[in-house]
Amino acid sequence: MTACKQQAPQEEEIPLTLEEQIAMKIGDELAKNERNADIILDHQFGMTRKEVFQHKNKLEKEKRIYGIFKTKNTRIFVYDLNLRGAAGINKMPVYFDTFYHENRLFRMECKPKIPKGKDVQQVQDAIVKLYEKKYGKPDFYVPTDTINNHQTAMWIQLNQQIEISRDEKEVMMSYTDLQKEEEILEDI
Repeated sequence: MTACKQQAPQEEEIPLTLEEQIAMKIGDELAKNERNADIILDHQFGMTRKEVFQHKNKLEKEKRIYGIFKTKNTRIFVYDLNLRGAAGINKMPVYFDTFYHENRLFRMECKPKIPKGKDVQQVQDAIVKLYEKKYGKPDFYVPTDTINNHQTAMWIQLNQQIEISRDEKEVMMSYTDLQKEEEILEDI
């Protein structure tokens, strides 16, 4: 009599959701215990407000950025992003927003002023292509508005998350220190 070997049913692998894939990538990158402090225009995660202000003054003297008075006492810094004709735009002014925790820079948002009549999706695509030259292809494209099919391009490298997102009117590039963001969320 020959015995019939029965095999246990194989477990099907359930694919990870996009949210789980991103969380896993962040965990893998943070586990490397290395830091990348570089942000756009030589800004560094961890700079104090004073250091950021001094750095922006230095960039202004080097003519890499320029200051515009928003009000009598409020000056904002702007740089011209060169898209080299992509999306029908050569240079486009970009405004900075900085975010601090315990007086240390942990996030920077850059918002270009899109010229009237220019397609926001084409501008986002052109900026993504420009960033791909420095950072490679995005790690993820995250749907942010399924009705209008908007997506955010996302890179996760070491402690840094870079996103290029859009809505109906604007594009935003953001740089976030994931280690610091994690600490902030733990404090809440």
